[in-house]
Amino acid sequence: MMRAGSILRCHHCIELRVATQEYDFVLGLAGTDLESYDGYVNGHLSHEEFSKRNWEHCRVMNAGSLVVGYAAGGKLSHHGMADLPGYARLQVTEGGVGSADVVTEVAQDPMPPVFHVTHWKAGSQWIYRILRQCALERIIEPRPSQAQVLHYPIQRASVYPTVYITREDLVRVAPPDSKRFVVIRDLRDTLVSAWFSFKYSHALVDDDMVALRKKLVELDQEAGLLLLLDNFLLRCAKIQLSWIEAGEPILKYEELLEDDLGLLERTLIGECGLPIRPEDLRKAILDSRFEPITQGRKRGCEEILAHERKGVAGDWRNHFTERIKSAFKARYGGVLVAAGYEQDLRW
Repeated sequence: MMRAGSILRCHHCIELRVATQEYDFVLGLAGTDLESYDGYVNGHLSHEEFSKRNWEHCRVMNAGSLVVGYAAGGKLSHHGMADLPGYARLQVTEGGVGSADVVTEVAQDPMPPVFHVTHWKAGSQWIYRILRQCALERIIEPRPSQAQVLHYPIQRASVYPTVYITREDLVRVAPPDSKRFVVIRDLRDTLVSAWFSFKYSHALVDDDMVALRKKLVELDQEAGLLLLLDNFLLRCAKIQLSWIEAGEPILKYEELLEDDLGLLERTLIGECGLPIRPEDLRKAILDSRFEPITQGRKRGCEEILAHERKGVAGDWRNHFTERIKSAFKARYGGVLVAAGYEQDLRW
């Protein structure tokens, strides 16, 4: 609470990642009640609901202007029109002008960012769908080549889903107090899932995917799986191994299939500290299960042209030949054991 006559100081830092031109800006001051503010910060109120509970005190038109130019070397520092992360601090000087500087900080930096670390074909879109439903306002959308993490400043109070990245790369860019949870999948099922996806259902997002689709159509399944085993799967294994070797806690896709409610509540609310109501998380999880997403198709009932193809663990047994087994053991057998999917290579 503030006493009458006190001075409110606001330090608002915004990263101006905008197009090069001249800008005018407006300054305003608005207020709300404590209950509404807490509800918005903790995720109980949407932005639209929260805005209805604000009232404006003043507004200064044409408060100032600025010019955004080029970085050193004549290059743009940012391509795009608007992407403005930042933070704010508020301080109160009791007693007003002329009084001793008794300063009380009344706002702190927001919660640390949360990263959903995983690899391709490990249920990443499933978890992404859950996070979007119950924490949409905090989501930082994925970008090609993990640019949202590797090439843009990390935003606090945000959730980064489907981050396909090694531990070394994430630690290099993430704040020290960041929260993260790591989801992996049996690399054998990862390989099979990738073959079906890249051959039949994955969007043709670029020329590389078009070329890969064409190649897989020309090959039989065994040859296609061996092709992906030598290139695509290597990136997945590298991500897995970086987190396993560091002794980081790991969530397995197969465990989530059996206990999504319990594991995700413990992880997202208990360990990562996301301000999500348990009942909202539960609804998001139930809405994102295999049957609702596939309009009633049961897990295990295969539809090869769908992104949600089968929704089960252990399907690799239906597709691995002895040749694929041998190649897989030689290349990734140690990763499989390190991840706890097998005790040795006698499978």
